[in-house]
Amino acid sequence: PCIAEMPSMQALYDDFGEETVFLFVTSDDKGSIEKFMAKHKYSLPIYEPLSVRPEVLSGNSLPTTFFIDESGTILIHKIGSADWNSQKVRALLE
Repeated sequence: PCIAEMPSMQALYDDFGEETVFLFVTSDDKGSIEKFMAKHKYSLPIYEPLSVRPEVLSGNSLPTTFFIDESGTILIHKIGSADWNSQKVRALLE
C-alpha cells in the first residue's frame, strides 16, 4: 500500500463511503494488507483482483488510481501518490 496517500483515502472514504463505491484493489499479499490496515486502523474495503484487469486500467507504476463515474468514464487517472482528500476531489465526488 502507498503509505503516503492512505490517510487521505481513508478521510475521503469516511466522508463519501455511504454514497460512493470505493474499490481499492491490490495484488499485495493479503496477510500483509490486513496487518497494515489493522496497524493504522484503516477501514477501507480492500479487494484482490479475480481476473486480468482491463487494458484501459493498466499501469506499470504504483500507485495508480482511477476515479470512474457511473457510466464508466474515467474522470481521473493518476500515477503516483496524491492527496485524495483535496477540495478538487471532494468537489468531483459531490
